[in-house]
Amino acid sequence: MFGNKILFAIVLGIAVFLEGSIPFWYADRKADSDHAFLGQVAYPMDQDMYFSFISQAKEGHWIFYNKLTYSPNKPVFINLEFLLVGFIQRVFRLSENAVYQTWRLIGAIVLTLGFYVLAVLILPTIKQARVATAVFLFTGGFGFLFASLSGSHLIGADAAQSGTLDMRYGLLPFQQVLSNPHFSLAHGLILLAYALFLLAEKQNRIENISDRKVSFR
Repeated sequence: MFGNKILFAIVLGIAVFLEGSIPFWYADRKADSDHAFLGQVAYPMDQDMYFSFISQAKEGHWIFYNKLTYSPNKPVFINLEFLLVGFIQRVFRLSENAVYQTWRLIGAIVLTLGFYVLAVLILPTIKQARVATAVFLFTGGFGFLFASLSGSHLIGADAAQSGTLDMRYGLLPFQQVLSNPHFSLAHGLILLAYALFLLAEKQNRIENISDRKVSFR
């Protein structure tokens, strides 16, 4: 059903990834010889926590201990996402920046696929599903305007804080793809789960109708 349509979602996912990569490329180019860009532009404390587990997966561990406390502790934590990212980093010998961009790309494609499959199942035409997916991925709020006004000292900190909600907390899909793949990948998997549930419901109804027709005959 979706074989010929998946390519559109993959291309669109790559497109939103590339658009969101502009700040990363800029930061990487600006790094001098004494500094290395690690590939992160937001949520530094969250990212450090992620990589405290990813680094353990890179070393070959399947169960993680908590590096964020000085108290001795045993490895009891399991996280399949961090395990996958660390495995990719280890197998392909990627830098932290490279594996982070790979993670961002996977998150962008999965998020696009999740919404697109769901839209195809719900909306009456493929064209509507494609437009809805593009709007879902590329639209945002007016946070950039409030940020610009704040940077020019035209509005106060409280107004800037209230007006930039769309640029924080992972509320919008584009912001998720741009700043935190842990948001976009999880969001995409949830949407795929909804889509598969809906697909199963539709197929079950079709099978029930077919059974009724056979019984009637």
